[in-house]
Amino acid sequence: MNDPIFNLTHGLYVLTSRLGEKDNGCIIDAVMQMTAMPQRIAIGVQKRNLTNGIIQASRIFNLSILTEETPQSVFQHFGMQSGRDVNKFEKCDAVKRSANGLYYIPKYTNAFLSCKVEQSIDMDTHTLFIASVTESQILGDVQGMTYNNYRKNIKK
Repeated sequence: MNDPIFNLTHGLYVLTSRLGEKDNGCIIDAVMQMTAMPQRIAIGVQKRNLTNGIIQASRIFNLSILTEETPQSVFQHFGMQSGRDVNKFEKCDAVKRSANGLYYIPKYTNAFLSCKVEQSIDMDTHTLFIASVTESQILGDVQGMTYNNYRKNIKK
């Protein structure tokens, strides 16, 4: 597909949240640092994703920053099946909980951020969440996965 919009550079991430006893996660690519002090980011999440509704209700999320070493299986697991149909964490042994009680993915990630939603904006098919970073940790030094790298080298 030769669409100029795919020349925009951005990463790929596992977005997680929890409501009650229900944990869920999905793959997203729309993340941007908004401010450095205080630390704020913006994420875009498809409204049809279960994770969107969970974040709308819980107002918290974690973001695991995927690396270039991330295999296709991670994208399939978090991005190509719905949390409405499967428990994405049932057979996922490579997860930990951060201080906010949410899962993050320590394997194939170079860092994670825990965030609290300050504002949400309806963007037709997506919700734009603007959030403050409440916790962050560097987990490794492998280069982050870009969407362009994923499309060229991993997506089959």
